[in-house]
Amino acid sequence: MFTNNEEIRIVTDTIRQAARERIAPVAADIDATGELDSEVLSLLWDLGLMTMVFPPQYGGAEQSQGTLLCTAVEEIARHCASSALMLIIQAVGSYPLLHGGSPELLAKVLPRIVTNQELAAYLVSEPGAGSDVGSIRTTAVRDGNEYVISGTKCFSTNGPVAAFYTVLARTSE
Repeated sequence: MFTNNEEIRIVTDTIRQAARERIAPVAADIDATGELDSEVLSLLWDLGLMTMVFPPQYGGAEQSQGTLLCTAVEEIARHCASSALMLIIQAVGSYPLLHGGSPELLAKVLPRIVTNQELAAYLVSEPGAGSDVGSIRTTAVRDGNEYVISGTKCFSTNGPVAAFYTVLARTSE
């Protein structure tokens, strides 16, 4: 864990420099095409930003780096909001798995995510509800060892490039 302001400053400076030198020059192209830039994505993985919220045994930081993740998002967003969104969706898409998954599931899935640099998708928006999670109507009903999901989502943030999907659904009223 980063325990002092000097450590945070050094890491922030590294992220700031990488964003300025490697993300800013391609930001306009990313915005114009609406497509993921593989070199930017590789940079985010190489800097350890895509797994910052993962436990250390699975490639993450010693302790959750929420403050540093926010700082990384801010520094990258100065140059390219789309690239910063990749960090946000990876974190919010991974969070339910990290905090609700069984140890067996984590041991099976997290190494694959890190090794293959797999992306998360995040599905919340619904017709008539937008992104108001209190108004979602999609349901998840337990059927044996599985859940059956019923409902409609309008958007799948990262959907076309994701390897795993976090779907917000109601399990009870």
